[in-house]
Amino acid sequence: AISIVEAMMTGCHPLVARWRGADCLYAPDHLFSSPGELVRRFGEWLAGDRRAGSLACRERAVARWGREAAFEPFVECLERALT
Repeated sequence: AISIVEAMMTGCHPLVARWRGADCLYAPDHLFSSPGELVRRFGEWLAGDRRAGSLACRERAVARWGREAAFEPFVECLERALT
């Protein structure tokens, strides 16, 4: 999952399969629970302003994890989800 966070830092809009604790790390519009939902979310991304979405994704990631390594907040979030 660290690679997903790193991708977000570059402006990539991730589509992440929902798992226990995923909502602690990713915005609801990044999560999907079924193949149909994945297709729908991808279609929404294609239909939208991808440049603006990319910049917003990057800004969200930087605001959430900062410009430095995201490892420590990620581990803390996972520990909370697993307890």
